[in-house]
Amino acid sequence: MPSLHRRVKATRRQSCDDDDVDVLFYLHCKSFIQKLAHKAHSEADSDETKVVERKHVEAALEKVLQEIQDSEDN
Repeated sequence: MPSLHRRVKATRRQSCDDDDVDVLFYLHCKSFIQKLAHKAHSEADSDETKVVERKHVEAALEKVLQEIQDSEDN
C-alpha cells in the first residue's frame, strides 16, 4: 500500500510542491488529533469524569477510525 504522502501527492496537480503535501499532511494529522481529543472528552463526560483516561481515548480512537473507514467506503 502506498504511503499517505505518495497517495496525496498522486492526487494533486503535477505542479504541486512537496511543501503543499507537507501542509496537507499536517492539517490532516491536526484534524485527526482534534477529533480524537473531542471524542475522548465526550467519553469522559458520559462517564461523569473530569479526567480523560486511557479507556476514554481508546474508545474514542475506535469511533474516529470507524468514521474514517466509513467515509472512505462511500
